[in-house]
Amino acid sequence: MILYVDTETFNEVPINVGTARYCESVEIMVIAWAVDDGPVEVVDLTAGDVAHNFVQAWEDASLVVAHNAFFDRSVLSTKGITRPLNQWHCTQAQALAHSLPGSLDKLSAIYNLGDAAKDKEGKQLIQLFCKPRPKTSKIRRATRETHPAEWQKFLDYAGQDIVALRALHKKLPKWNWTEAEREAWMLHETINDRGFAVDLDLAEQAVALDARVKASLQDRTAEITGTDLSVAQRDALLAHLLAEYGVSLPDMQAATLERRIEDETLPEPVRELLQIRLFATKTSNAKWSKLLASVSSDGRLRGTAKFCGASRTGRISGSLFQPLNLPRPPKALKKEIPTGVAAIKAGVADLIYDNPLDVASACLRGAIVAAPGKKLCVADLNAIEGRITAWHAGEQWALDAYKAFDRGVGHEMYTMQYAQTFGVTPEAVLANEAEGGIWRQMGKVLVLLCGFGGSVKAVQKGLALYGLSLTEEEILRAVKAYRRANKRTQDYWYALEDAVKSIITTVGGFTTFQKLEIKKSGAWLRIILPSGRSLSYDSPKLEPNSRGGYDIMFYGVNNYTRKWELMKTYGGRLTENVVQATARDLLVENEFIIEDAGHEIVMTCYDEAVTEVPDDDSYSAKQLTQLLSTVPHWAPGLPLAAGGFETQRYYKG
Repeated sequence: MILYVDTETFNEVPINVGTARYCESVEIMVIAWAVDDGPVEVVDLTAGDVAHNFVQAWEDASLVVAHNAFFDRSVLSTKGITRPLNQWHCTQAQALAHSLPGSLDKLSAIYNLGDAAKDKEGKQLIQLFCKPRPKTSKIRRATRETHPAEWQKFLDYAGQDIVALRALHKKLPKWNWTEAEREAWMLHETINDRGFAVDLDLAEQAVALDARVKASLQDRTAEITGTDLSVAQRDALLAHLLAEYGVSLPDMQAATLERRIEDETLPEPVRELLQIRLFATKTSNAKWSKLLASVSSDGRLRGTAKFCGASRTGRISGSLFQPLNLPRPPKALKKEIPTGVAAIKAGVADLIYDNPLDVASACLRGAIVAAPGKKLCVADLNAIEGRITAWHAGEQWALDAYKAFDRGVGHEMYTMQYAQTFGVTPEAVLANEAEGGIWRQMGKVLVLLCGFGGSVKAVQKGLALYGLSLTEEEILRAVKAYRRANKRTQDYWYALEDAVKSIITTVGGFTTFQKLEIKKSGAWLRIILPSGRSLSYDSPKLEPNSRGGYDIMFYGVNNYTRKWELMKTYGGRLTENVVQATARDLLVENEFIIEDAGHEIVMTCYDEAVTEVPDDDSYSAKQLTQLLSTVPHWAPGLPLAAGGFETQRYYKG
């Protein structure tokens, strides 16, 4: 028996603090539910309705289906209504596993499950009843008594959601919702429930530091300009610089300001204002406030990862504090982090450092700590995307180089890549690095960006991240040299693109392509990975392009607009999808091995696993690296290696 369930709630606390924090003070107003294909029932708890029938259905059901089950099971657990994870099913997770949108309204539009106008009205009703009214409103909270007509529509809307949920459950693709993927989702939910410990004192002092420094910067801005202008006011600052100093800037992006600050002809007041702007608008420090707002009352932060949030590949994405998107500290600040943490906690960072906000940003990872009596073990797979690219493409020289390095008899790949690309010895690359040269860094950019067909623009962006720059002609030569040195990889992009195009134009098409299978499943194109999981592309087609060929088009979630729309792909991008999806499957498979060994995972960050274990010798980072670098049965010949460390306070190794 399947029970479909949805809850409507109220809280003064905003939902954007995260489900775990939100549910600590949540009020359940409505429970909408249905059993199998039976009638939809809506329990209005605010009217004193008794939920006897729902409780009986809950006890009798063999499976509970919800959209974003993490929310509904967290809400219901506040009333003691619980059941094991293996008896839950999440249609949001199932949709995301097939590269579909995660929101019920977008899925309803794709599958024609409801009326768009009613969906819009439903959102408005949620705004009305599930959140406190604006402070300027005479009525602080809208209820069934204050808005009886709207309340009835709200109840109707709750029932319609169950109708849409039930229909969606029947229509969603199932090839990526195997028992293995269900288990992956359950482990993901377990890790989200577990959360990680937070150094609240550090976070509180970092927020106070941010406020003090910004107030000081604002005072200095007033001294320079003689006005109440704030450097956060983009247009006003641009106008002031032009009117007072004749300085025109195209924008206020950090890269633009950093370049202009280096201009020796720039008036000193302008240089200082631009520096203040850079300090004051450092967005990474907003994470401290988000951290404090989202942490649960027991000092742990939960729900920071979204299952299959990276829709094309199935990797997780981050939310709330965004641990996947923490700034990488500059080398100059990396060694200062322990001292910086101590200074922030003592409230003296702004007295010690000229750039206290940069120090605070560099210390963000340090907010993640081990609970008392525990330690963190951290392990990270070494150069995993480069290894998997070489493995899929059969780039034998690169595979041999990785294996030699893992045995301790060779050079690491960034050095080897530059040497192979430009025909010099690895020793020459090391000598260049020792003299302050950029050869090794160039090798790193080539590995990270050229392996997926990246050309001049991609390499330019990559070099900028490392503070490097070359002319377009120099970059083009480097790209061409990379492709000559990695001929199998280049051939792989084009051959994969041709294979996909062939299947798109073949009814019921199917082919094997090296370690992959490519097939049509109804309106979908599937690239079946070595693990058995599929990359999914909806309604693919070929469209003529200006070069006399054809582009591969498909419907998907645009990573920039977040809309479901027609998108273009090509061989390099398909290769990137395959490689990153393979890396995701490898990590997930080894997560189970890690958990079985007693290492409790509290966070994963791309190809890194962080576990919280008893602070004794029975658990070690060495053990964790061995577990993480286990080669799956479906990846024979893939060279894997990991590095790791143990710590009480998380940092980037």
